[in-house]
Amino acid sequence: MLGLEREGQLLENDKDVDIGIDWSHMESAIEHLQHLGWQEEAQSYGLINPRCFRHQSGLVLDLCGYATEQSTGDTISGLWMQDVPFTWNRVTRFSAIQVVSISSPAGEICYPQYPEQILQALYGLDWKIPDANFDTIVCAPNIMQDSYLYYCYAYSHLYTEWKKGNFKKMHAMLKVLLQFKPHDGLLKNLMQFVLKQEESHQPCRVLALGFFDLLHPGHLRYLSLAKSHGDYLVVGVAPDAFALKSKGRPPIMDQDERLSIIKALACVDKAVLVGAPMADTERAAHWIAQQSVNLVICGDEWQHTPRWQALEAALAPQNIQVVYIPYTQGISSTKIKERIQNFNES
Repeated sequence: MLGLEREGQLLENDKDVDIGIDWSHMESAIEHLQHLGWQEEAQSYGLINPRCFRHQSGLVLDLCGYATEQSTGDTISGLWMQDVPFTWNRVTRFSAIQVVSISSPAGEICYPQYPEQILQALYGLDWKIPDANFDTIVCAPNIMQDSYLYYCYAYSHLYTEWKKGNFKKMHAMLKVLLQFKPHDGLLKNLMQFVLKQEESHQPCRVLALGFFDLLHPGHLRYLSLAKSHGDYLVVGVAPDAFALKSKGRPPIMDQDERLSIIKALACVDKAVLVGAPMADTERAAHWIAQQSVNLVICGDEWQHTPRWQALEAALAPQNIQVVYIPYTQGISSTKIKERIQNFNES
């Protein structure tokens, strides 16, 4: 649902399908899935909620049970174990969830009437902004209380990120954990360790490139994802002359207007005009190196093209890596221009 609501498509890196179901129907749903050939995956990792199943095609499905709290009418879910006190589980709370019937490519389906309320409960007010350092299990705002199972997952996730050297994600998790346990000596020592690691860490500078004519959500997603790959985001805004040469027409907004808008974005640390077309490999590689960046973030529609294969080869000796991220489908400056033209004609 996060992908559908935020980006209009499933998340590129999502590893399974999550289906919500009334807890009272859990057993009958499991029987139906098994009848259709689904097999329980790793005994659902010791949990009775959610239950995890794998299809012979390789698709994995998490069957997530939701119950209604009688005293408040709120919806309760989370990670639950069997034969332990309920308060030991990781329990999450939502306001009452109402579903409606909507049309989809698969036919009529049940879908939350107010999906943004669920997403805000799970991911916070900034759920529309991709955040590579957000850990849903540890940091979800709607966790009802700290519990034994919650801490089991939290310490496990901290250890996993420690092994990866991902101190930013550890920092984000520790901030939440210290809200539950502000006087916990282990957590405070871990936070001090993480802060020292972040201080000694050499910042990773990232470069994003584009015209950014008629700024739209696809641009914002690209820049947010680019920033999540490093510490400092440099944005190269293509000048008007590049558009005249490559497209035969100037942008709707001139280069000064586009540059000023990009500079004003919170995720952008520096914005400059691009000094050379990317098709001019030698000059482009020289200009990119002058920006003192470690990574260049590019839309995956350019991956494996001769232009960017040549640039990758030219940048590699300078220890500059090109990283490709998913292109946002369904929106572009060209489509916005067509929408405006159709509006004027009508």
